[in-house]
Amino acid sequence: MTRITHTFTPLPLLALMALGTACDGVAREPVTHHDSAGVSIMMSHSPEWSQSERWQVAADPALSLGGITGQRAYSFTNVGDAQILADGRILVTHCSSPPEVRLYRGDGAFIRAFGGDGSDPGRCRFVLRSWLVGSDTLIVYDPTLGRITRYDIHGAVLDARPLPTGDEAPVWLHRLADGRLVGRPNNPQPTTEGRSRATFTYSLLHPGTLQIEPLVDAAGAEFVVTGDGAQRRVDQVLFAAFTAAASRGASIYLSDTRDFWIDEVDTDGRLIRRFGRDWASERIDRRFVREYTDQRLAAAGPAVRTMRQELGRAVFADHLPAHEQTMLVDGSDHLWVLHLPDRRRDERVWSVFAPDGRWLGELTTPRRLRVTGIGEDRLIGVWQEGDGQMVRVYELLKPELQ
Repeated sequence: MTRITHTFTPLPLLALMALGTACDGVAREPVTHHDSAGVSIMMSHSPEWSQSERWQVAADPALSLGGITGQRAYSFTNVGDAQILADGRILVTHCSSPPEVRLYRGDGAFIRAFGGDGSDPGRCRFVLRSWLVGSDTLIVYDPTLGRITRYDIHGAVLDARPLPTGDEAPVWLHRLADGRLVGRPNNPQPTTEGRSRATFTYSLLHPGTLQIEPLVDAAGAEFVVTGDGAQRRVDQVLFAAFTAAASRGASIYLSDTRDFWIDEVDTDGRLIRRFGRDWASERIDRRFVREYTDQRLAAAGPAVRTMRQELGRAVFADHLPAHEQTMLVDGSDHLWVLHLPDRRRDERVWSVFAPDGRWLGELTTPRRLRVTGIGEDRLIGVWQEGDGQMVRVYELLKPELQ
């Protein structure tokens, strides 16, 4: 396989001119599009949805799982992922205490659990991800034990395969349509002294052969490295950008969170197309730093002295990222990109892109809901309730379907 380095660089001047800048006051088209070296580039300057066309998330959940005292199947404390399967069943990945995957009917009735604490075959120490393959095989990924375990839908262990472990070993986060997994190092850091962004490689894993192939190089977070040897210190820059990823069929979406450009690459690492939306970056100024510091100190409690020391030596990015690392592809192949939280709002904001790359608009979800999966007409996520959690399903209201 050919190793391809994928970099996120500003478009050439001619490309920017082709997209239009509206500096002369002339109104631009809502979407501008051109090809560059065989790559389709599309920029949306305004949302396509009108107010009446906007999707909305129902105000109240259609289903809530959790909060039932004394019933382990409905007790959640560390949910890593929750998905609505194609047949309507619900798959919940409970990372630890206990580490297991739980399967429910669409109405919330518990079916069975897979895993459980331990190191014997079929047991887990920490479950990070799980995927249902077809209708009868469950893949469970445990990075602590460094293995992938396959179960049949009735809970029997089919096999357990070891994976590379260590600081440089990829963490497997996404699954492609052909069954291969997409992963990256857990915490890539720069190796040189000074202030710079780390670089890392997204990789592909074939669960059957356990062959790992490099996919594409990307930019990680920004760090400040000082000293060497025992005196070496590595501090991550606060609000640093990072290259996020999401899988769609046989391709991968990548986005450097410093802006709203989305790059789609194939499994050979080749850039297929690029699309995005207008976005005005927000500079991190002294007022922002002061407000952020005051907020962190107010929430520090007894650890306020340690927090004050940490914030005193903190380094901030020059600008806020355009969006978070969370990008999800829904059941009809739309890409949802989560914005940074806004302290002034009780909702989280998402930008939604059509399968062809057009920016449809923004929608909101409850602030306390960490959305983990989106179907065609429902979404699912984890709701924090005190020290516990609930898994909630919400209807997705689309005017064109009503």
